[in-house]
Amino acid sequence: MGELADLITRYHVLLAFWMTVRLTTISALGALIIGTIVAVCRVSPVGVLRWFGAAYVNVIRNTPLTLIVFFFAFGVLNTLSISLADPHSPTSIADNNFRWGVVALSVYHASFVAESLRSGVNTVPLGQAEAARAIGLSFVPSLTEVILPKHSVAPSHPSATPWSP
Repeated sequence: MGELADLITRYHVLLAFWMTVRLTTISALGALIIGTIVAVCRVSPVGVLRWFGAAYVNVIRNTPLTLIVFFFAFGVLNTLSISLADPHSPTSIADNNFRWGVVALSVYHASFVAESLRSGVNTVPLGQAEAARAIGLSFVPSLTEVILPKHSVAPSHPSATPWSP
């Protein structure tokens, strides 16, 4: 038991686990926000927004995660010198890497969240959206007051785990 405790303390396993939890939690929140915006674009009646949402989902979903992480780590951070941390801080390198990692994971997983939410919106019968527009609701109020509350159950399983029925 002493050897295991020595390995855990020597390699900072608990700190690495805490970093993983932080990275996962913050990236999931970022992916939910970006994915919701992209999903709204995908179901928008405006053609340019629909095109943007479809292009975003198709490009990001078909790009490997490693390539996206390298793009943000080396392309944006090093080549363009765009920093998300104070450059005079002693932990600026670690802070920049963590923050750009969060951005990369959020951007990547947002495409999957967007498709999950879009599929949930598409499960709402078309007649309900037409009825909302018939009583005078525009796109945004019909989306927020009629369609999104009804679809909230459908996409919860696919966004929670890839093995849902």
